[in-house]
Amino acid sequence: MDAASANTYIIIQARMGSSRLPGKVLKKINGIPALWYLIKRLQKVPYTKLFVATSTLAIDDQLSDFVDSMDNIYLFRGSHTDLVSRYHQCLASIKNHHPFDVVIRVCADNFMICPSVVIASIKLLLANQDLDIINPFLDKSLPFGCGAEVSRVSIIDQIYYNTRLGPQNFKEHLFFYAYNNPNIFTTSPLRDLRFDDNSKINISVDTHQDFERIKDWMECLGVNACLETDVDDIIKWFK
Repeated sequence: MDAASANTYIIIQARMGSSRLPGKVLKKINGIPALWYLIKRLQKVPYTKLFVATSTLAIDDQLSDFVDSMDNIYLFRGSHTDLVSRYHQCLASIKNHHPFDVVIRVCADNFMICPSVVIASIKLLLANQDLDIINPFLDKSLPFGCGAEVSRVSIIDQIYYNTRLGPQNFKEHLFFYAYNNPNIFTTSPLRDLRFDDNSKINISVDTHQDFERIKDWMECLGVNACLETDVDDIIKWFK
């Protein structure tokens, strides 16, 4: 298998035990859990398998039940504190996965990720075999929270084995070790030439205030428009 025939796996990291806003991924917007919007938007990325990776803690049972209720979504439960291990073990559970396969790390805080940004990141990675990670937020052209980091199975494996004896903070974020070792891993931004500086726009949800702001926006849009809104619409709304 070569890069042109690589499979693509989207892995959403999600949990109910957020310290600043517990249970945010299942909080209702237009009467529907926030995670539903994220999943439906990501299902627009073609030729992918979509996973939700949560912890084995009892607090995440409700989240697991919700994922199980949706079609064509795979559930994986792993370490609560070691996110690198959770991703690695999730990928290891996939039959016939290959080092060239593409992995998209999605944070469930970002309900309105844009499929167009994810697709552009995948294309950039596949077109440049010397790149290990695409991070759309290293460039100022895109709002924070509208994209996701894209890498390969081989890079996740390398990060996993290199962090087993390292400090805990290297295990809590999938790419923290890679970003701290630029001599080993090559990272590239995603530049959208249509836009200038949109780095002050943040559609990610971390706090109650963030949630209320994004909820108000999404409820103004309505359910159907929430599923169709693209990055240029987001910029127009928040500028």
